[in-house]
Amino acid sequence: MPNVLIINKDIPVRTFKEFAAWARANPQRASYGTGGTGSVMHLTGELLKRDGDFAMEHVPYKGAAAAIQDLMGGSIVAVLDNITGVIGPIRSGQVRALGVSTDQRSPALPDVPTFAEAGVKGFSNASWFGVFTRAGTPRDIVAQLEKATLEACARPEVVRTLTELGAVPDPMGAQAMDTFWKAEFTYWKRAIDAAGIPLN
Repeated sequence: MPNVLIINKDIPVRTFKEFAAWARANPQRASYGTGGTGSVMHLTGELLKRDGDFAMEHVPYKGAAAAIQDLMGGSIVAVLDNITGVIGPIRSGQVRALGVSTDQRSPALPDVPTFAEAGVKGFSNASWFGVFTRAGTPRDIVAQLEKATLEACARPEVVRTLTELGAVPDPMGAQAMDTFWKAEFTYWKRAIDAAGIPLN
């Protein structure tokens, strides 16, 4: 799922580049909310700040819904959330989307550029879901779970529902998933270092 930066519609900017300039000019007002400290959204925000060369204060919430309410109420100016959580307010015009975190535009929001298109070169990440089981689970059981999961993900109604929510169905098998999630550790270590978040 692409992660999306949304802003209060009263902030006088239309693009991510304009928002970064606005944040530099208004450091006392620039703040972004997320569903919590150390979340993918928090880390995405820290990477955007570093790579986009601007500052804004992180405001953690106990869930993104409260952050979005405060955004619409004007208490904060921006929120980072995954696309499924904010696609409704974006489509209804209650908030303005400035960029998505994936390397391709979202089919659900085709007019919203990627952050790379917006000037943050090479920027790409996403939220994702995986199915894990306990270490030591017999291989035949793992194979059955893998087969059932992939079959479920391929059902037309599942693909359609996920796509309508803004997600990008891209199922992978156990071996590919093992490689993928280990690579995520390397990527997010960079974000953790950027945010200065202790790991203990």
